[in-house]
Amino acid sequence: MEEKKELKAYTEKLDKVMKYTDNDINRAKQIVQGILKDFLVIKGKINIENQNESGLFILFFHKYKHYLVDKFSAIQTGQKILSTLEIKDSWLLFFKEIDNIISNQEYQKEKVSKINIQFEKEFSPAIISQMIGKIENRDITSVTIQIENIFSYIFGRDAGVFVQIEPEDITSLEYEENVRELIHNRELEKTRIDETIKKVESEESLKDEVTETKNSLINEGNIILNGELSLSPIKGKFISELSVGDIIGVKINDTSQKAINIIKQLNLITEDGKIKKVKGKIIFLKKTEKGYTLLVRIAPLIILEITEEEEVKIECFTQTPTEKTKGKKKQGKDKSNTKLIIISSIISSIIVATIILLLI
Repeated sequence: MEEKKELKAYTEKLDKVMKYTDNDINRAKQIVQGILKDFLVIKGKINIENQNESGLFILFFHKYKHYLVDKFSAIQTGQKILSTLEIKDSWLLFFKEIDNIISNQEYQKEKVSKINIQFEKEFSPAIISQMIGKIENRDITSVTIQIENIFSYIFGRDAGVFVQIEPEDITSLEYEENVRELIHNRELEKTRIDETIKKVESEESLKDEVTETKNSLINEGNIILNGELSLSPIKGKFISELSVGDIIGVKINDTSQKAINIIKQLNLITEDGKIKKVKGKIIFLKKTEKGYTLLVRIAPLIILEITEEEEVKIECFTQTPTEKTKGKKKQGKDKSNTKLIIISSIISSIIVATIILLLI
């Protein structure tokens, strides 16, 4: 069992890095084993002295395919951000600090957006190739000046930009498991939160719609009582198939004095004290997360409010188009049969009369 789990975990890791190796399984195995470090990370600090701003940034490059994989940056007012990390700290600490700042919305969005756009423009495959060569030759100064020039272009030549960087080799697997996975999980959480908010807003909107409809009906002089549906498991119609205008079976389910008076007036109580079901017309029908809300008119100015949570079959007296067609066909057939019977009777009478005449 343990061997299967380990094999599954190993296979999943290979799947994560295969896209960075052009599906070269041997290189993928070396990456997973940590032998081949195929990513170059440049972490850095930036101080925009004349604008009293500072920040952190981190860049991920593919060392062999020469492209910018990802970039993250954060700019804040003041110098506080520079004291949170040492340039020798790991790339992961840099990423987590930047991610934390971004998550808490504690950064200058417009400037960060400009930085990210400029990174995309500047780091062409040729530039990345040269930069990687310089770093491999430990020429950090040239790369620092190169990145400093990018920031000077963004903030202005007279902004007093100072940059400090530190390169670090990592595997694409480390990037996938620490960066992409965190971002993916956050996106899932954001989607979940957005869906929850949307659901709540939808329910609130529906409540408002129901309340507005009820208030309008009450203002018109209608009385609204609690009711329940008359179920018909075999011949009934699913509640999801009902529409406004359908005639259905319902029953008053309300113990208020007003309801009792109406039940008596409409003669909806049996000799043994049970409430009779009655036909009603649907005037409002909405589906919610909790089920269905219906308003059904059972008599002039008398309306039942019904909530049904489950998908049940309701006693419905409205004919479907198919049933109407069948009814018309049956009526036509009955008329045809009647005509045939009349014609047959006439013919039979003629034959009988002819026979009688012949006998005379």
